[in-house]
Amino acid sequence: MPVTNCPSCGAPLTVGPGTIRSCKFCGLQFEDTESGLPDIESIKYLIKIGDREQALKALSEAVEKSPNSIIFWIMKGNLANNVSDRDYSYKVVDRLKDNIDGSKEILDIDWDSMVFNWGCELSIDDKKTIKLGGMQKYRTIVDKGEHTLVFSCNGNKLKTEKKIDTRSKNKVKLSAKSGFFNKELIIE
Repeated sequence: MPVTNCPSCGAPLTVGPGTIRSCKFCGLQFEDTESGLPDIESIKYLIKIGDREQALKALSEAVEKSPNSIIFWIMKGNLANNVSDRDYSYKVVDRLKDNIDGSKEILDIDWDSMVFNWGCELSIDDKKTIKLGGMQKYRTIVDKGEHTLVFSCNGNKLKTEKKIDTRSKNKVKLSAKSGFFNKELIIE
């Protein structure tokens, strides 16, 4: 069996193909493959705990192994450290978008990030959450049809909600405005 390191904590692992294992040190779950790469849920876990470096490393290995996986390219673009890496990943997504299931749609999110320290995030239908940082553009795959978007900042102290239909609109603009007396969140 090949030996690899946990992408979250770096602990040595012994893995074998076709099994689910977890790191004995940090608990990260793996679907063991021949390459020892973590599955998509493990990458999402790395993103959730804020380990961008290891998530990007795992995503780079994943797109190298599965270059036609649109979800890995979207995740890599959303996590990119610079605009050129993000734009390159999104160009690959544009090239591959005809391969997604006909019941799905790519939702483009433009984030007018005038304020970085508010801890802002977007939830789609109460389950898919995107933490908004400084990259200003994000993408995600959603089912075609109606969705409820909830844009919140400062741990839900500021919050706004809007319904959209991806059959007529597949781009959303989020803005956080701050005036002398008030703060406002906008979904367009």
